[in-house]
Amino acid sequence: GRQSNQSSPDAPRHTTLKRRMAAETTAFARALRNFLRGPSDDDVLRGELYELVSAGLMSPAQAEATMSASNRPMFCLQAMSATLRRGGGGNKKIGRVR
Repeated sequence: GRQSNQSSPDAPRHTTLKRRMAAETTAFARALRNFLRGPSDDDVLRGELYELVSAGLMSPAQAEATMSASNRPMFCLQAMSATLRRGGGGNKKIGRVR
């Protein structure tokens, strides 16, 4: 989250990536809560993910893929990792994000 925001330039492409990373961080936290609460929280999580979709921060396909994942928090972490790679910092830069 915050570390990835500080390591990215202010170019429009990076602003979009920062917003996406913030949304994916939110999705991760909510997916972790869902994992701990169990299936009774699924409708709440789906609604929260679709709020991110409505805000233009996540695609409907990603929201559905998150809901379909057997380990939703891990799926969200993988999405965050992919966003960092798209940021273009290379492995050396990614390694410094803690």
